Amino acid sequence: VIYMFIVHFLIPLIIIFFCYGRLVCTVKEAAAQQQESATTQKAEREVTKMVIIMVVFFLICWVPYATVAFFIFTHQGSEFGPVFMTVPAFFAKSSSIYNPV
Repeated sequence: VIYMFIVHFLIPLIIIFFCYGRLVCTVKEAAAQQQESATTQKAEREVTKMVIIMVVFFLICWVPYATVAFFIFTHQGSEFGPVFMTVPAFFAKSSSIYNPV
């Protein structure tokens, strides 16, 4: 479970933050090299907004699943209801719907 948490949640989260962070920095650098027009500023805001929304949706989808998996691992032998395990799994599996990439 720790391996799965690291490989399937933590590493993708780090990659997402790194890649989207670089994307925002690149857009800001390109905007700084051009004249600060209203169009450039609007495009920069839209890219930043899109990146934030994508990261938030990734977290909304995967944090409950990772939390439940860790909770089940630390409370082995306990009884868990089907909804307790199904709802976070549904969110995690539906994350591909919300991510346009």
